[in-house]
Amino acid sequence: MESGIIDILIFAAIAGTLVWRLRGVLGRRYDQDDKDKASGESMPVKPAAELVDATPPEFAEESPHGAAFHHIRQHDPDFEQQTFLDGARQAFGMIVSAFAEGDMSNVRFLLSESVMQAFTQAIDARKDGTKREVLEIISADITDVDVNDSGQATITVSYTSQQSIQTSEDDQPQERRVNDEWTFARDLRSDDPAWLLVKTSA
Repeated sequence: MESGIIDILIFAAIAGTLVWRLRGVLGRRYDQDDKDKASGESMPVKPAAELVDATPPEFAEESPHGAAFHHIRQHDPDFEQQTFLDGARQAFGMIVSAFAEGDMSNVRFLLSESVMQAFTQAIDARKDGTKREVLEIISADITDVDVNDSGQATITVSYTSQQSIQTSEDDQPQERRVNDEWTFARDLRSDDPAWLLVKTSA
């Protein structure tokens, strides 16, 4: 009994740490500038020419989705494509696991209201005892980026994952390769840097 309680406490601590990290990891960057802000030290103002030269290749206008990424970074200079993808990979594993467990409360902060409602309704309607576990995220690639006239930015990520799927308690789990496409969104006019999952498709 004590071993089971300890395992639960360890899992809760790990989940809490991931939640804390993911609240700011989607597209955010922590570097020397953040250290300076935290310490209250003044930061030198870089010349405009230096800022242009420092633009990462993925934000160049001629790169795939470059114009949209450039627009995002104009509103959020700390945005980084790879950091966003790292956060999106973690979010995918957490959300799929929460859905499999039938409790979305720990990942609510990652979901739009409509997606949260859709997951909750699917859990309530689920009667077949299907269990799903993400064993490995094989790839996560950005397939579309858009910023509309009202400042709503969306980034679509295509996932390929290896999952263990058990359709009933009497069946043995089987490994399958699963493809999913998720779209995250944020309002660039808002001070809130959070990206929320707004759409899922398989």
